[in-house]
This record gives sequence, structure tokens and C-alpha cells, in this order.
Amino acid sequence: MNDLDRLVEEYFKPKEKEAAFNIQSLLEIVEDVMRDVPTPRQTISEDASAQELTLSMIPEIAVSEIGWSDVSTGDTGETIAGPQRKLLQDYLDNIQGTTLSEKLRSLEDFYANGAQELSAAGVDRSKIIQQVISYLVFYKTLTKVITNFNASSAGFSFESFLATLLDGKQIPANTGTIADFVDANGVPISLKLYREKGLVVGGSYTDLVNDLVGPQFSHPLGAAMKYIICTKALEGEGLEQKGSIKFYDFDFTLDNVFSIVANSKGESQRCIHLPRVFIDSVEAGEINDVSQMLPSRQNLPSAEEMESLWVSNVKELLKADGEAIDAMLGDEGPLDLQALEKIFKAISYAKSDAYFTPEAKRAPRIERGLDQLSKTALEALIKEVYPTLNQPQRRAISSGILWQANNNITKTLKADVVKQKRDQAINKLTFETDMGTLVAFYSGLSDDEKRIALKNTLGYMRRFQFDLNRSQALNEGPPTNTEYLGEIKIGAAEVQVALDKVRDILNTQVFEIFNSLKLVTQNLNAYFAGGLQNDQEANTAIDEAGNIQTKTEEIKDT
Repeated sequence: MNDLDRLVEEYFKPKEKEAAFNIQSLLEIVEDVMRDVPTPRQTISEDASAQELTLSMIPEIAVSEIGWSDVSTGDTGETIAGPQRKLLQDYLDNIQGTTLSEKLRSLEDFYANGAQELSAAGVDRSKIIQQVISYLVFYKTLTKVITNFNASSAGFSFESFLATLLDGKQIPANTGTIADFVDANGVPISLKLYREKGLVVGGSYTDLVNDLVGPQFSHPLGAAMKYIICTKALEGEGLEQKGSIKFYDFDFTLDNVFSIVANSKGESQRCIHLPRVFIDSVEAGEINDVSQMLPSRQNLPSAEEMESLWVSNVKELLKADGEAIDAMLGDEGPLDLQALEKIFKAISYAKSDAYFTPEAKRAPRIERGLDQLSKTALEALIKEVYPTLNQPQRRAISSGILWQANNNITKTLKADVVKQKRDQAINKLTFETDMGTLVAFYSGLSDDEKRIALKNTLGYMRRFQFDLNRSQALNEGPPTNTEYLGEIKIGAAEVQVALDKVRDILNTQVFEIFNSLKLVTQNLNAYFAGGLQNDQEANTAIDEAGNIQTKTEEIKDT
């Protein structure tokens, strides 16, 4: 066995972890980087520029929205995190604070002052190093999420990242809720990430009502849905982007939903229109539940229910044509459930209108079950997911599977007589449309009466969308009472600013460890890729691995 073989066997075999910061955890980082970062074949030395060298010293976390959401429950009810989720969470657990606002304040303090407060408080050196590295990992990983991926992929990864930061759990698609994840206390959160100037907060009014009337989650807020709004302001292109993300939140509750929608965009205000016959019956002391008297809704599912039906149709079509699709994808395949999940998230069938084409008479309003998906938009998405496929191959998936699954739904519902009768019945009703009258009426109801009222609103019965513009969503006063939570800097240049402020705390020993990690990784990659021909690459990796052990032992002894 040669020296390099012994090196690999010795350092990559499983070892018991003594602490969060030890040789095994450092070498796990090497393994992650080796999987994710291809390196040109060359002997690597310390000739890289100072900024590239120092940034590369920060541990690298592979971005994986699927891996980060890998959380299960054991037989005794304990939470079990998958390996990628656990690696990220081990770092993010060191971010100080219990709430999102507290964690953001802690991150802002670190960016502004480094670890001065920890040092002043007399925190021991190993704890300071652990926290400093965790904060740097946070900044580097968030920068990677936002700048290394397109908008849709960044949104999915950001959702997983934030759920991990809050020790929460993502909610699978097609579960009948507008929530994207729950935090450690079980509070459901709908996350919105937009460019600063493109902020519009909205979604399915019917599904929002369902979340308030029949909550799926037990948590301190009760019948409520928390919205976390994130606005990103970036400059530059690609990996050179830099800027910040601002965080806000507000709650939709059983009490304030009418007031918020009454102050929303004009088109969505009609969501809370109520039949006059319902209002009159309540004021007379006898509730006339109009929604229960309409023709059956069994063929008029909500947006979330419609998405479940569409997903089911997609899977059925894939089951029928799966072998042909996989053969066509070749090395890019297979088009399995894991690959489909990424496509489902991008389309966001229940929550976004981006992939739909409305009928001219309703434009721009979308009605799921009546409107078709856009073949052009679907094909563009498949090109993004599978960039090497040719046009006929892309269309086999976009039109043959995704579009056709929705078309099967529209065929059924367009011909449905029950729906026609229901529409006719709704059209015969007279609705109260004055926002002041509606809000005053709703405010005087009991909680049980509010639940019935919400199901009698026009938006619920017609499955409308609601939208809040920027000023409405970020209003610090009533009805949203939106709270500003904080701002996080992102971008390689911004990470460098944070890194520069902790140089003295990490000092030469720690920097040497991270530099050696980089050199071990790069030289091993180059050595293996070059067919084990360049002994200098092997020798450099051996020397740097020895340095890792020596310096880590020195830190343990301090």
C-alpha cells in the first residue's frame, strides 16, 4: 500500500466525533468539496490570490433543497435528520437566537463587529472558533444559494435553508395548505422571495381560507398563517452579484383576514364580497349558509386539490410512457419522482399563475381546471432542467406529460354540468361590495360565524387569487402590522468583509487548517483525474493532510 492509499484509508475511515469542530468534521467537508468541485489537472500551490484563498478556507456546504429537507420521525417520535440536513444544521444551530428576528440581529452584529462581543464576554477560544466558523458558513452558503442558481432553484434552496435555520420542517407539495414549512414551534410559514422592486404577495384565497378555518398545524398562533417576505436587492451578474436580503413578516389570522384583503389590490378585494342574503340572515339571528345550498362542489376542487389531481395525472402518464421517456433522457435520466418534485416546485401549480394561459374572456384572471398550461413556458422549464435535450425530447415531457395531464382535467371540468349550475346559482346572488360595510360586519362575528362567513365569500366559492402590492404587504400599521426583521448581506465581496473582521480571532493556526483542506482537496482531485501519474500532487496532499492533523491537535490543546 503506497503513502497516498494509507493517507486516504486513515483519514477517510469513520471516526467517533469528539466535538463539532474536529478532524473528522473537517475531512467530511473535503469529501463534500471533492464531489461538487471539479478541478483542472495541475499541481496546486499557494499562488492563488488572497481573496480566493481566504474565501475558499470557509467550509463548503453542498446546496441541496432535497437533502436539506430530509427530516423524518423515528419509531419513538424523535426527529431524524438526513446527512446533508444534519451537516447544515450543525452549523446553523450555532447562530444565536431562538426566533428569526433574533437570529438576524445576531448575524447583523457579527457582520458589523466580528466576534468582539464573544471575546469581551470571556467566551472560551474553542467556542468562539465554533461560532465564528458557523457564521461564516451561513454567509457563504446563503451567497451560494442566491448567486449560483437561477431564480426558481434559488427560491427552493432558500426555503430549505431558512427552514433549517429555524429548526423547522418543509411541507411536501399537494398537502392542501399554502404553508411552505413549519418552524420549530410548528408555526406554518408561507415564504416569499422577490426582487426588491417586484414584490407582490398573494396566492390562493380559497386555500388561505381553508388554512384559517381548518388549521392543519397545532402552534401558539392558533388559526393563523405567518408570511415571511424577503426582498433581495442585488447588483452585478452571476457569481459576482452582491447586495442584501431584507426580511419582514406578518400574520394572516381569523380576525384580520377581511381587513387585509379589503386593503389589497382592487382585483382581489372582490374575494371578500358576501351574499346579501347571508348578511341579512346573520343580522336576523339565523345563519343562512349559502355555500351549503349551491350545487355540489365535488368537481370544483381548490387550487391545492387541483394540484393534487394534476400531479396524479402526471404520474399516471409517466407510468404509461416512463420507459420511453427514460430511454430518451439517457444519462440525464431517469425522470423519477425525485426529478419530478423539482419540476412540480418550479411550476407551483396551486400558488403561481406563471405557467397558465387564461382564456381571453377572463384574462388576466386564471381558473385552474378551466385554463391550459403554457406549452412554451413548460418547454422552457424542461430546457432549464435538462439543458442537453433537443426540442422534440423536451416537448415529449412538456407537452406529452405536463401539459397533457392538465388538459385531461380541463376536459372533464369544462364539460361538467354541476359546475355550470353552480356558476349560474352564484351569478343570481346579490353581493355586498362595500369594503367598509364588509369589514364592520365581519368584525362583529364570533369565531364560528367568521369561519362560516369566509366559506360564503365570493373568492372562496369562485377560487380566486388575492394579491398585495409592495406598500400593502410592508405596511407597518394596521391591518398587516408588518414587522421588519433585519437585513443580511450576500455576495463573495460581502463574505470577505465578514471574514476580514475575524482574522485575528481565527489567527494563523485555523487559517492554515482551512488552507490545507483546500490544498488536500484540489491535489487529490488533480492526482486522481490525472491517472495517478503526478507524484508531486500526491506528495502535496500528504503533506497538507499532516498539517491538518498537527494544527487541529494544537487547537485542541489550547
